[in-house]
Amino acid sequence: MSRLSRAICVCAGVLFLVGCGSNVEFIRTDPTKYESTPSTTQIEVFQGPIVKPHVVIGVVTAVQEMKATTGTLSTYDEALRVLRVKARSVGGHALAELKPVYSDNAHVEPKVELTAKVVRFLEKEASISTQ
Repeated sequence: MSRLSRAICVCAGVLFLVGCGSNVEFIRTDPTKYESTPSTTQIEVFQGPIVKPHVVIGVVTAVQEMKATTGTLSTYDEALRVLRVKARSVGGHALAELKPVYSDNAHVEPKVELTAKVVRFLEKEASISTQ
């Protein structure tokens, strides 16, 4: 096999591997850039709106290809894990209004697609002394 053929095969293999797995997209709605949340912090998940004071940092969507699983995570769990990782990276504390996204070609390309708002809880305002 020539060097060119090998290089083409390697590139094709890398592109194939990159195309598999999950994809995440984040759309920022708050211009403030926050520090990342520590990786040990649990990102809460809410199906509906949140009543605690908060700011919506943005909207995150994860697409996870369906696959036969032999591990401990299902495809849904893996997509949710990806959402949590992204939420942490942009300084989020929780995911709100988590919901699946349905596509017309789900029968052709089986996948799980989840979307949620990334929220950051507001700190209690420091009390101002009038003394």
